[in-house]
Amino acid sequence: MLYFLLSWCLLLGVSLSLGSVVFADLRPLRLDRLLDRVLIAIWLGLGVTAIVLLLVSYVTPLSPVVGLALFVTVMIRSAVQWRDLKAAIVLNEVLHQVPQPKTQDKLLRIPPMQISKSVLWGTGLVTVGLAAWVDRPVVWNDTGYYHYSLIQWLGTYGTVPGLALLFNNLGFTSAWFALATPFNPVVFEGRAVAVTNGFAFLLLLGQWAIAMQSILQPHFQPQGQKQARLADYFSVIWGALLIPVTLFMKPLSEILLSPSPDLPVTILVGVIAWVMLLVGDRAENLSSEKFGAEKSGSRLLDNRDRLIPVMFAVMAVSFKLIALPLLPITLLFALWRQPMRVWLMTGMATLCGLLPLIVGNLITSGCPLYPGNVLCLDLPWTPARSAIAQVAQGTHGWTTWYGTPPPGANPWLWSLGAWWSSSSKEKITAIGIILALVSALGVMGVAVIGRSGLKVESLMRKLDSCPELWVSLMGILGISFVMLTSPFFRFSVPYILTLLAISGAVVWSKVGTDRSSTPLRTEPPSTIDRSEKIGLWGAAGLFLVTLCLVLHRSTLLLPPPMVFSSTWVTRMTNGIEYFAPQSGDVQQETVAHKDMCWNAPIPCAYDIAPSVHLRDTDRGIAGGFIRK
Repeated sequence: MLYFLLSWCLLLGVSLSLGSVVFADLRPLRLDRLLDRVLIAIWLGLGVTAIVLLLVSYVTPLSPVVGLALFVTVMIRSAVQWRDLKAAIVLNEVLHQVPQPKTQDKLLRIPPMQISKSVLWGTGLVTVGLAAWVDRPVVWNDTGYYHYSLIQWLGTYGTVPGLALLFNNLGFTSAWFALATPFNPVVFEGRAVAVTNGFAFLLLLGQWAIAMQSILQPHFQPQGQKQARLADYFSVIWGALLIPVTLFMKPLSEILLSPSPDLPVTILVGVIAWVMLLVGDRAENLSSEKFGAEKSGSRLLDNRDRLIPVMFAVMAVSFKLIALPLLPITLLFALWRQPMRVWLMTGMATLCGLLPLIVGNLITSGCPLYPGNVLCLDLPWTPARSAIAQVAQGTHGWTTWYGTPPPGANPWLWSLGAWWSSSSKEKITAIGIILALVSALGVMGVAVIGRSGLKVESLMRKLDSCPELWVSLMGILGISFVMLTSPFFRFSVPYILTLLAISGAVVWSKVGTDRSSTPLRTEPPSTIDRSEKIGLWGAAGLFLVTLCLVLHRSTLLLPPPMVFSSTWVTRMTNGIEYFAPQSGDVQQETVAHKDMCWNAPIPCAYDIAPSVHLRDTDRGIAGGFIRK
């Protein structure tokens, strides 16, 4: 448990420092609240750190020393640029209103913010409670199948050419695995693989708490205080749905305790929607003076704010290709009605952000979008076309997973029926998709038809100023992509919850706006203090309940080791000595008896083909593999 807390503190410092650098370079105008900017900076820094580590893995292994050196470098640079970073994060909106350098210097000497002891205690208790919650053995199947083996490869040898030849899934490139690698030296034997997912979930809790504060705080403020925004209502509903699903519902409850990139991608879907709502509504984010200045100036400033969702989408795709539908929507959101030069610049920047993923896939498999089988190069380590097609079919060709349809039956409809009847979880997924799509159509109808009718010019203006339309389109496209590729519950749930949350947020914000027409009551300071104390006692209660639930199986420093009954044997293929599960493949039994690699020493594979050879016999497995 203590190792999680220390690792999260390090991740927080590095992410906030590096994210502040990105934020200072971007200088968005519309994010006028401090806590929003801080949370966005942390996510930006986390994604950039992961991508940079993936790049580093191409030239050197991601040992703890390499990770620590990178983190120290980031912290030193941030300390050197502290004045600019403080201007960008803490006093962003003030400095734009007061451009005089002398006045800015005076403002920068003001303490950034006063945080009450109740907030600090509550944050600390929730963090410790979460650390105790994730301090459990890993049980997620994919971690035993290939996640931890891939982390061992990154930490011991870096990104190795032809790794997909040993085992198809080892060719999956993910910046999220690179981020987890420095925190998981081999001597830990996979005990700390949940560090990164635990931190991502902690950020989700922070986003929900910030939004809840924004909604509740105006009720204790004098008349004229700014009301909660649509983004706040969305975040509260989104968090209220996703947090319990992640904590208590499989498979996300098991994924939380693993290094799987599924969880950060799921959370980033909601983060992207939240940022879209923050920066997309002119009425909520700009005063009339700022709006007039923007109209008279370049639209590039507005576009800078809208580039943040694009950055998050690039991060998500770098974590896992299942996030691909986020890219077109965020790009259209950022570039809507922008000049062609902005389209070209943004497209080139997006491609540069995806290059580490593309290069990593080329190194491990020869296919830039592996496990996709498009644009594959003929490299010495590229798997055979039949093997690549088999991997593609097994990962996103779900209509072939249930067998051959009977003669005369529509293959798609037959596969859909087989998917529906395969398990109760798929029935829940299908019902959720239907409800989400119906709610999305309702939101789009209210936003477009309900205000000014079906006119092309009106629709163009609404897309420019109604971010709920973009969020709805993102959810619809995401569900469509998942249904065409791999309709697992864990892939569809972020888009389902996004559509349900945005529809609920639109209704809630409408009710809140109607009620806000009456003057807000002014409460004495003791009422605000009382609300903080209530939050503190609530956090303390959550902390104690969490400890009671997990203390009997929790350890103080590190989680317990992986305890599985897998039996490994030593095999040899063309001079490649490797460990393999005795069965040769996954046994479809209970989780505790699945025969997989888990924390076996590398190389661990299931059955290496006779055509696979060492790429450099002098370097051994560190030199990679080729196919002859």
